[in-house]
Amino acid sequence: MLKRRFVSVLLLATAILFSSCSKTPQESFVLLKNIEGNWKSTENVIVYDSWKITNDSLVSGKRFSVNGSDTILIENYSLKMENGRFLFEIQKDKKNKMVFPFVKANGKRAVFEQTEYDYPQRIIIGFPKDSVYRFRQENIRGNKPVSFIMKRI
Repeated sequence: MLKRRFVSVLLLATAILFSSCSKTPQESFVLLKNIEGNWKSTENVIVYDSWKITNDSLVSGKRFSVNGSDTILIENYSLKMENGRFLFEIQKDKKNKMVFPFVKANGKRAVFEQTEYDYPQRIIIGFPKDSVYRFRQENIRGNKPVSFIMKRI
């Protein structure tokens, strides 16, 4: 009897834990609005990100580098809610836009995937601690990662 009760309590606790970790697209969009502001990478390659909340359903960003007095735009980003879907977009120039639908989130991390592209196929954005976010792109198997740890400036 005691063993059965223990197992029941354990199963209930596990169900509550896993249900609280999973986020809806809308909850994840609200979480990722914390990305607003200016950021600088903390590792070997120095890049900068600048994010701005444009409206209730769009957060716009850009990644750039600085070489002396020159600022070089690398790519533009968008996090947006569109027709009930949460999307991450990368635009390198006016003709080339990549759209990654939201797949899942747990804790303070959101995953976007689009297997139709050669690379990247997966984008992961997470907030491991205050004033720090991690941007990672990879193929669908998790290979060929390019990762930046960004610190708020």
